Amino acid sequence: MENTADVKTNAKKQAEKRLSKPHEKRSSSLTVECLMESDVRNNKPYIDDDSETVLNVVVKRPSFDITGSQTYIRASKMQHVVPSSKLAKQLAAGHTILNLPYYGLAEGGTMALSIAMLVNTSVTCLYLRGNNIGQKGISYIQKMMVENNSITDLDLSENELKEFGAKTIATMLDTNRFIQKIDISGNEFTDSDARVLSRSIEVHPVLQFVNLSHNLFSDSSSPVFEQLLENCKLKYLDISWNQFRTHGAMHISSGLKENAYLKTFNVSWNGIDDDGGAAFGDALANNDFLIELDISSCRITAEGFGKLICGLKSNERLEILKVGGNYIPKEAIETALDSLVTFDPSTTKIRIIDLTGLHLPRSFVQKMHEVQQVLPMLKIKPGCEESVKGSRTRPVLLDGATEGLLAIKQYLEAKSISVFKLFREFDDDNSDSIDYNEFKRGIQAAEIPLPSSKVDKLLQHLDSDHNGEIELAELATKLRGLSEKLTRSKTVS
Repeated sequence: MENTADVKTNAKKQAEKRLSKPHEKRSSSLTVECLMESDVRNNKPYIDDDSETVLNVVVKRPSFDITGSQTYIRASKMQHVVPSSKLAKQLAAGHTILNLPYYGLAEGGTMALSIAMLVNTSVTCLYLRGNNIGQKGISYIQKMMVENNSITDLDLSENELKEFGAKTIATMLDTNRFIQKIDISGNEFTDSDARVLSRSIEVHPVLQFVNLSHNLFSDSSSPVFEQLLENCKLKYLDISWNQFRTHGAMHISSGLKENAYLKTFNVSWNGIDDDGGAAFGDALANNDFLIELDISSCRITAEGFGKLICGLKSNERLEILKVGGNYIPKEAIETALDSLVTFDPSTTKIRIIDLTGLHLPRSFVQKMHEVQQVLPMLKIKPGCEESVKGSRTRPVLLDGATEGLLAIKQYLEAKSISVFKLFREFDDDNSDSIDYNEFKRGIQAAEIPLPSSKVDKLLQHLDSDHNGEIELAELATKLRGLSEKLTRSKTVS
């Protein structure tokens, strides 16, 4: 193996050779033997794929380390990061799926993992949700993906990557032609980032699945998404939980009419209103390729729902339509059931209409029986039948543990901080886990209003593996579950 001086000399010669050819694209270099970092040394993470960049870390690759497990341990130590024994074991076992949600990797851990992925060829799915990887971390992943051709499924969601991350992900897609699925939801991407990302998504030769949900895209970037839909070959696209309104729906539905590849489209939790619903109804009438459309919780009322059903009648391909959580009255549902009876069973493919959270008319059972005489394969996922007594809102019952979680959730929202940052404040010894005493001290220091009895119940609830310690993944998963539970309760009205 070459020594450090020889490798640096060779890298310099290669850089000079590239610089002598101004029209030849220059690429980054990330190697196990020598990671020479000009950008990171100057506190400038890499994003420009036309600059020569190497990381300044020497990691001697252990003999016969085909899984990258030992390389990961050595790289972690070089970065003064405590290596995760669970991660090392997963690598050593040759797992094809590396699922590391809320592992607290941060920048140093992400770099060590990226180096290991240069050695490992068995991992095809890498999931890094909520790891606070930072600008340097996403740069390390981008460099690694230049060399890696085995990872086809990558989850970078909930890492607050923002504008820098969008540019780096675009560069990654431009330089890696193997990735087929990418989840970049929850990264605070804005309309300007949509323009950067869409170009790389649009021209990627094998990319099929993209999750852009829980970002900050709005009507301003809707023409960008219109063009993306017109030209991309994606099979799955999720833009739910953004800020699209009626104007944005017009552009997006227009692009959907021209798309001949998309199979599943999720546009839920955007306030597109009735005009937006009508636009998507028109898109359904003119698209013969889409199989599933999720347009739940989009502020659609009777008028927009009626237009969707009209469009569905002309559609010969859609199998699943999700419209739950909208403001659709039971009279409109009754009218829709009457319309379904007139559908041509020889052409329609619809088999599921999801009405979750909607109140059904008293005549639902009878009318559904009539519908199934014409469309025997159709199932309607019901909401709340009118005959149900009591409150129209499904209450969320709070036990001691749930009250504790809710108090933490409200604290995070009030302080505008992430669960990762709170966890770090609680973790006194930086061990990536919190024992019961650390948790109690953290609650007191943060002045989260919880009596000791409820803190004890919360600890028992969070410690799912009963090892006496709370891990970031456990806390984050429970908080996410609470948020989803609260959201579902609000959709039932």
